Amino acid sequence: MRSKWPTTNPVNEFELIHQYLKQPEPPHSEVRVGHGDDCAVFSVRPTHELCVSVDATLEGRHVPMGTSGDLFAQRAFRRALSDLAACGATPKYLLSSLSSVDFAPDWIRAFGETLHALCRQWGMTVLGGDLSKGPTAAHLTVFGEVPVGQAMTRRGAQAGDAIVYFGRDCGGARAYLEVLSGRAAVPVWQTRYWFPEPQCALGEQLRGHATACLDVSDGLLQDLMHVLNAALSPLCAELRSDAVPMCAGMVEAFGATEALRMALTGGDEYALIATLPQADPLVAGGHVLGTLSTSQVPCLSLDGHRISVAEWAGWDHSR
Repeated sequence: MRSKWPTTNPVNEFELIHQYLKQPEPPHSEVRVGHGDDCAVFSVRPTHELCVSVDATLEGRHVPMGTSGDLFAQRAFRRALSDLAACGATPKYLLSSLSSVDFAPDWIRAFGETLHALCRQWGMTVLGGDLSKGPTAAHLTVFGEVPVGQAMTRRGAQAGDAIVYFGRDCGGARAYLEVLSGRAAVPVWQTRYWFPEPQCALGEQLRGHATACLDVSDGLLQDLMHVLNAALSPLCAELRSDAVPMCAGMVEAFGATEALRMALTGGDEYALIATLPQADPLVAGGHVLGTLSTSQVPCLSLDGHRISVAEWAGWDHSR
């Protein structure tokens, strides 16, 4: 058990929280109790529902060892926010549980300053959190709101729907892992990896239009399979390889076949996949990857050929 008495460390846990992790601006008017108490207290508008998600970013697992505090915060925040985008929620609040190997003030300051800057950018309030010593990791809990009954889910896809990818391109974050291992390097890959762009505004637009939606975090095909498994009746996603929006430089670096495989299974895109009626006007704002058809069992097809489980498998924390 940790001692409750002051230590001889130059900067202790509470000083670090107060200096670098506490919300520097006044909170939203809905926040009754914020930083500095045992619980945060905030009100929820009766016309809206609350969406909550938690996401972990671990050093050596989700980011390379030795990642700076600012880049760690960028990736952790953007990964977490993407889950709100997937259900069409407007971002509101954030809780941060941070663990640090050595409590280095400069690292925690960089993390905190970046986290607060991102919250200002997205109109969010940091409600509080926790700081402890341990393997470097950030567990971020994000809260958003949607009008009652309008939250998007993975359920609801229907035969005849278009499968639409909403994001800049695909595969760049996966390609950056090859940069880390000493292979080819293209500057845009680094941007895609460290600064994924959560599609929150687009998620809000898709409310009432998309029959199903989720974010691409573990691999485009694997995530799309979640939509198929959640559908009320068996569906097959019939995809076209020439419709996949490949990130710049991938085909030149890895060849067409390997580049396509990385784009379809690599993950870390934090774009959105939505299924929409083909006549919906929002279809034109994304990349139409294919259509859904009736099937005996949920399945994926690429250019007319069934894709096996091994071919569509993406990121899995158990491996």
